[in-house]
Amino acid sequence: FLTFCSFSALLRPKTAIFSKSCFLSIDSNSESIDYDFDVAVIGAGPGGSVLATLLAEKRNLKVALIDPNVDKQWVPNYGVWLEEWQSLDHLLDIGIGNCLSNIYECTDCFYGGSHGVENNERLRLNRPYARVSRFEMRRVLRERFASAGGKNFPTTVNIETVHHTDYGSKFLLGTNDEIYVKLIVDCSGHESGLVKRQGPHDPGFQIAYGIECEIEGPLEPVYDPKAMLFMDYRTDFAASKKEEESFSKEPTFLYAMPLNETESGKQRIFFEETSLVARPKMSMEACKERLYKRLNHHKIKVAKVEEEEFCCIPMGGSLPRFDQRVVAFGGAGGLVHASTGYMQVRMLAAAKPASDAIGLALSKDTTDYGVFNPDLAAKKVYSAIWSPNVRLQRDFHVFGGEFLMKQNVEALRGFFNAFFKVPLPLWAGFLSGYPTLPHNETHSTWEKRFLFGLLLWIQAPLIIKMNLVASSIIFGAEFGLFKSVTPLSLTEKEILTSVRIEGALK
Repeated sequence: FLTFCSFSALLRPKTAIFSKSCFLSIDSNSESIDYDFDVAVIGAGPGGSVLATLLAEKRNLKVALIDPNVDKQWVPNYGVWLEEWQSLDHLLDIGIGNCLSNIYECTDCFYGGSHGVENNERLRLNRPYARVSRFEMRRVLRERFASAGGKNFPTTVNIETVHHTDYGSKFLLGTNDEIYVKLIVDCSGHESGLVKRQGPHDPGFQIAYGIECEIEGPLEPVYDPKAMLFMDYRTDFAASKKEEESFSKEPTFLYAMPLNETESGKQRIFFEETSLVARPKMSMEACKERLYKRLNHHKIKVAKVEEEEFCCIPMGGSLPRFDQRVVAFGGAGGLVHASTGYMQVRMLAAAKPASDAIGLALSKDTTDYGVFNPDLAAKKVYSAIWSPNVRLQRDFHVFGGEFLMKQNVEALRGFFNAFFKVPLPLWAGFLSGYPTLPHNETHSTWEKRFLFGLLLWIQAPLIIKMNLVASSIIFGAEFGLFKSVTPLSLTEKEILTSVRIEGALK
């Protein structure tokens, strides 16, 4: 699954505090205020970079992109379904379509060793997958952002100096420069110090250890070098019964993307051992140890490690409060898929409604007598990102994540073997999980989500059927399952609130 980097270092608490005299005297007309920027985007990872580019290029706004690593390359590897990426390229129109380094025409899974499935049985998904070129994507976005007049700030934000006025927000950078903006968008990651949440925040965690490496000898016959390996949940590499029991209780799977051949004929490949979701999180060292045990068992010898990757992806937990001034986006905004850990495509899909809402909220035509209201603007942006139905889809995902983290490896094999045997539009819609992405329409209503759940339940082995029923009874209400798959999905209050805010956006 995609990887995640925390940008908590962007938000540095310091001892310096503004006095009231530091702020401008503001009169009743916001047009007379000398703003430095329309929007400050904190965090220059893919989400922050795409949103900043959209705001500058498509909405002609003055945008500051703030990140101490803004001039450095991105570290994580990003994998995407090809049709989702193509859809995003069309939706965003900012040149990301050619930012792919590898395309795989098919995707393989291995769920053997349980429920009557032979150990070496391959489940092939005829759905193309791709690896994003993080270097090319970053280059394209930086160039377009600069061409649109955006400005990069390679520094931190002093969160103790953030002060909200009636017409905007002020703060000091790590360089002690002062910035005054109309709106702050926090893309700094899960550990943001600016974002307030709706309630107790107790996410699960996806942990993965990855290596980009050269190997000696072929991948075959174990893996197809032309296919992307989505999941290998087999535990045949356990050295003892005790170790196999340990692998069962704390499941991991192998994810791999073959890359290219070196001049000396060695295969380059990205391997990643992943704990899908757990609370408490699995140790990174355990993932690393398991990866090498698995490769050694299959006689895949790593000749050279070019790059290591350490991934920690919070999944689920509480959403940001929608009544706060700071707009939380990306990891800070809870956009990680709560069942799978996917964030890249969901985040980029959400960037379009977010940028449109920001642009509209900052338009002179939508202000009251020329007075900009940042609180109302933030509410409109949150409403655009998190419509009632998007929140219901997320509730469905959160329940899924809670269910998956309670299963052993045998149950997970049975679950995913059944999952990928429902019709492709249904499982693809679950994995996308955000409006405008391909097949999301198959999960856009409670009836469609119920149908998906029913078809999955029919396909699943008996023990999975029993586990699903038990989980639904025990914690289905707590994590929003019943609300997401029944007519109780929208209360009268939610409908009225949605209509009122969406009307304000038009």
